[in-house]
Amino acid sequence: MEKTILEQDAIERLTSTLNTSFNWWVPIPANASPQERRSYSAAAIALPFGAIGHIFFLFLFAYWKIPALVIANIISILIYVAGGILLRNNKMDWAMLLTSLEVIVHSSLVIYFVGWGLGIQYFMFLFMLAVVVSKWSLGARLVTTLISIAFFLLFYYYALGNPPQVAVDLRQLNLVNILTTSSAFLTSAAIMFYTAGIADQLEAQLEIEHEKSEGLLNNILPAAISVQLKNNRGTIADYIDGASILFADVVDFTPMSATMTPEELVELLNEVFSDFDVLTEKYGLEKIKTIGDCYMVASGVPQPRDDHAQVLTQMALEMQERVNNHAYNGHKLAFRIGINSGPVVAGVIGRKKFSYDLWGDTVNTASRMESHGYGGHIQITRATYALIKDDFICEPQGTVDVKGKGEMEIWHVSGAVDG
Repeated sequence: MEKTILEQDAIERLTSTLNTSFNWWVPIPANASPQERRSYSAAAIALPFGAIGHIFFLFLFAYWKIPALVIANIISILIYVAGGILLRNNKMDWAMLLTSLEVIVHSSLVIYFVGWGLGIQYFMFLFMLAVVVSKWSLGARLVTTLISIAFFLLFYYYALGNPPQVAVDLRQLNLVNILTTSSAFLTSAAIMFYTAGIADQLEAQLEIEHEKSEGLLNNILPAAISVQLKNNRGTIADYIDGASILFADVVDFTPMSATMTPEELVELLNEVFSDFDVLTEKYGLEKIKTIGDCYMVASGVPQPRDDHAQVLTQMALEMQERVNNHAYNGHKLAFRIGINSGPVVAGVIGRKKFSYDLWGDTVNTASRMESHGYGGHIQITRATYALIKDDFICEPQGTVDVKGKGEMEIWHVSGAVDG
């Protein structure tokens, strides 16, 4: 693993160095796409190598006394210089078209005069590689590659049936063949290595962005629901037989907020709700949403659990303890907390801004327990009391008239049963 990281760091450093060099030689447009950057980079490697190689052949053909090839190489050098100028002026397509014609014409002339043994034809593979990594469409790249292969085979069969026009020293020809072939493949390797480095960087960046998006999605939705959402474009809805719902809000929040600046208000709510988020994560529960100064959390959703009421009540006690012993942004707060248990419907709503929410009488009644409650107390219904009475100290508080429900028995939870 360590070796892989070191290798990746070395590739990134080398790629960064080459990027700096290429930007000096061929400034890549700031708005260039990754595919365009590969095209510019491949051309930035190939064009200088091509020009230098033709300077070498210019002197070689002069030494071998082949004036036609001397003239051809002078023209080729000028073409590569023109290609560099086009490239620097963001005329990538014209630069590639010009050099592609040069490769084909120059290869045919060299094979006609000197034969297959010089190895100049292998530069066609370099050209094909530059085309493959270019920004051209897939169809254009495929057609250009097939044309290049066709010319390569044509040159090969021509060389088999036709002797070269000029006889040169065989040892010199073999030596130049080694140099030519090696330089063609080394240049190809340089392009592949560099483009692979760019691909590695992009893949690493893509992985980072993927992790960020996954983290963001999991902050918005339960992990199990986010997996369903990615795999299912239909409606996501579940009926859960047993769950517990908690609502908590700040006592006298409206008059207190009137004395605070917007920044102070947001900082206070962020601080207290961040504390509640820590507790939600600690107990493995699901924060559903915040509405103003109200915090909603559920137990037993989306994954059912038998102890949903007990664990939510324990969290409520710890919320209460935390609030009682802590000042938030300089303010001592008191919370009304209400809990109810029962069946709920859970699902995802929205198309652009997804929201995981709960519905049903159980949720509405939990909200009523909070709104009809008292500051500093945890108020529960009979449904929750029946589930936790053996584990927590519950003090009966008589009945309360709940809109739409009538008289309901309520209890206050004051602590856990010892032992």
